[in-house]
Amino acid sequence: MLSEIKQIPYTDAAEVFCPFYLPGTAAQTEFERAGYVQEEHFLTGTGELYGPGGGRPRLLRGGLPFVTRALVARPRRPEDFSGVVHLAGIHPFLGGVQWEWISELVLSTGDAYVAVGTGTDALSRGRSTPDHPVSSTAVARWFNSDRYAQLLWPQDDGIRWTVFSDVAALLRNPDRTLLRDLTIARVYASGWSFLGSFMRTFINEGFHDMLRSPGGGPLIDGYLIGISSPWQGGGYLEINSEEPPAPVGDPRRRLRAIDVPVIEFLSQGEGERNIGPQAPDLDEGTGRHRLYEVAGTTHTDLGVPVQRTNLLQLAERGHPYARADRKPHYGISDVPLRRLFSATMENLDRWVVRGEAPPPGARLEFDSALEVARDELGNPRGGVRSVQVDVPLARYGRAPAEHAADNDSHFLPMYRVPLNRDQLARLYPGGRAEYLDRAGKVVDRMVSEHWLRSNDVADYRAAVSEAAEHAFAAAG
Repeated sequence: MLSEIKQIPYTDAAEVFCPFYLPGTAAQTEFERAGYVQEEHFLTGTGELYGPGGGRPRLLRGGLPFVTRALVARPRRPEDFSGVVHLAGIHPFLGGVQWEWISELVLSTGDAYVAVGTGTDALSRGRSTPDHPVSSTAVARWFNSDRYAQLLWPQDDGIRWTVFSDVAALLRNPDRTLLRDLTIARVYASGWSFLGSFMRTFINEGFHDMLRSPGGGPLIDGYLIGISSPWQGGGYLEINSEEPPAPVGDPRRRLRAIDVPVIEFLSQGEGERNIGPQAPDLDEGTGRHRLYEVAGTTHTDLGVPVQRTNLLQLAERGHPYARADRKPHYGISDVPLRRLFSATMENLDRWVVRGEAPPPGARLEFDSALEVARDELGNPRGGVRSVQVDVPLARYGRAPAEHAADNDSHFLPMYRVPLNRDQLARLYPGGRAEYLDRAGKVVDRMVSEHWLRSNDVADYRAAVSEAAEHAFAAAG
């Protein structure tokens, strides 16, 4: 239960750990041009610890004290607020707020974003050292010991479920002290990787059903589970530190039906292993659900370069886990995963508000060896499609043998290997003009099928045109 919410002032965004932007950057300009402000709050209270109870959590004990942080992005003027709040956790490893996934959507809609600290995990604790911690709370204190000295988290991360719920309940309280001047209509929860697995476990262990608003309704209006598959080891979290997580294949991992819609949004990297039984697509009523697997992407792809502020901050101070990655020979995927996600969140809101079901589930295709089926260029078949894979200028997959060292990286990066002159000539005899004509039709399809928001169309067309100009110029 939350007992105090206190805004912590600052004079420069660089004082905040993992801020939404760093001073003097294009991200700051974009943030301020949109009329947004950043706030940091400390949340004090006591948490409850639960164990599995066959679909309804079983209370073990309460009264576990915590002080955690919440980072807020919101319109400066209340009249510019859309009514939608996106609620997320803070990643346990290096304290990332995952703003890069959702910034484009939030800043263009008037939505608000709240990232709340929900503890750490055994892996992050195990990799921490006194000199260079990596777990969320400890790394914030390492970064700025004065500002974050108050942060407190128990050894058992099992209080994370009620801490997250308390913040969701706070947002539903008309007397709230967080976002106090905003009129909130809907709250959506989303998370990526570990935090996507958090959402699945929150639902499946019964916390969504148990923790309700004063009127009995849900605290969360809809969920998006990002890049987390129930058929991978990390796709499900332990309910407390003493209880092992449900192993791969355990029925507890299969998404349960709840009273709000849930969308699972996977990259190809997770989809390649997501081959067991799944919750069915359902348009109406209890158990509304979609499962999407985005072709040509993997765990770390967004389709655009992003600036992860926590890594930049830690690198400036010599933290060994923030070393710059070795630059690969080939570029990473330019499939517009972030824009596809923005459209999917817009579809989720339309589903909740108007009852309009989103596009049908889109799954990758598999061959007889249970590997992702590929076309003659080596690109994946099936899944959520885009210009990049339907009218390709490149092959999306592992690096060629002569650059095999590029493949030695976490989460199997999906490299973009440009097509050569002969391949382009064979695919597009009419050259760049033919390519752009065909690509334009795919963009039109993406818009009509709600895979691309209308306010993203111009920028996406420009990116496609720029890629074509580069590809055909390089091919001679």
